[in-house]
Amino acid sequence: MKKILAAFLALLMLAFGTIAYAAPGNGQSGMGNGHSEEKKDSGSNQQQHRNRMRETAQLAKSTNSELTELRDEVRDKLRQVKDEIKKLRQDTDSLTEEEIIEIRERLELLRDDRTQLTGTHGLISAETLKLRLHKRTKDFAGAAQCFEKICEVQEERIEALRELSSDLDELLDLL
Repeated sequence: MKKILAAFLALLMLAFGTIAYAAPGNGQSGMGNGHSEEKKDSGSNQQQHRNRMRETAQLAKSTNSELTELRDEVRDKLRQVKDEIKKLRQDTDSLTEEEIIEIRERLELLRDDRTQLTGTHGLISAETLKLRLHKRTKDFAGAAQCFEKICEVQEERIEALRELSSDLDELLDLL
């Protein structure tokens, strides 16, 4: 799989890296053919894309740190829930039938939250591969779009983790 991916990336780099064309002109050198104004515009445009890419990269870093904190918090709460369930299994007489039904409903909510999280799993790594390609080819507009997509996926995951965390809190209160 890695060899196929490497070969595919190599072909993409060759395809985009070797395309060249001659600009129409009157046979003069590049200084007098009127293209100097276009170069200035594309340079400032490229700088704008670079700045946009840097801003979205900073946003992606900050949302990634928030995502990591939430993930650690949810892991701790899951450990607490597992410990409480183990204790309750040893002492089965302490719960009524209604409490057991309510706990099962909460566990079903947790499964739904986790399913929502797995729906976004892998999207960030796919965008990261695209991002690397855009950076290599110095396509800053494409890189900024990749960072924006990464931020969107991170925001979705943050919301899903917040829901999971609140459902875990409710379950812990029941236990």
